[in-house]
Amino acid sequence: KTLDEIGIRIVSPCYRTVNAFGGGFAFPNARLTEKGRDFILDACRWSIAVDLSHCGHTTARDILTVIPELGVLASHGGCYSIYQNERNLPDDVLKGIADKGGIIGIYGLTFGLDATDNSLRPFMNHLDYALSLCGEDAVCIGTDGWHRAVPPAEWEKHYQWLAEKLKGEEIGARFPDHPVELNVESPMSVIREVLEKEYHPRVVDKIMGENARNFLKRSFPFR
Repeated sequence: KTLDEIGIRIVSPCYRTVNAFGGGFAFPNARLTEKGRDFILDACRWSIAVDLSHCGHTTARDILTVIPELGVLASHGGCYSIYQNERNLPDDVLKGIADKGGIIGIYGLTFGLDATDNSLRPFMNHLDYALSLCGEDAVCIGTDGWHRAVPPAEWEKHYQWLAEKLKGEEIGARFPDHPVELNVESPMSVIREVLEKEYHPRVVDKIMGENARNFLKRSFPFR
């Protein structure tokens, strides 16, 4: 099969640990390797976008010096300047993504957005900061969670299962892992309603989908 038939469009070079390409989020000082550099350039040649969401800060910075215009994003994460969780990215990386025509998706993980607040407010704080830093054309929604209403018992059972899988990985996870306000049949409708109270309709439309759609159209020239 050709790459177009397989449908690969986005790759993440790292997750949590150090691998052959560079450092994941738990190793913020690890550098992009030579093999990692070749991997990034190959991805660009095949029109595959590179997702920095799980990259360590230094590896993410190195990738931004290698990758050409377009083809880079952070699909789901937060702003390190707002909350110093290792999964969040620093200002220069976020701005670097935006400067290359990429997008930043703000996630809904409670423990990644604030130390104690499990409401939707920390999500809005990160979103607002990303907008002020990167502009209204570079920010979107990257919830990283359920898109349906989940019975509380099922939700907690799933969280406990995941927590067991992540045992030993100090990422600060806690329950509820997403704002309770988003545990509805249409969480995106809730987000839109909140956004409409704070931003111009044009900006809301961009955040809710236009920016993501435009990024995909720019980044993947072949069909």
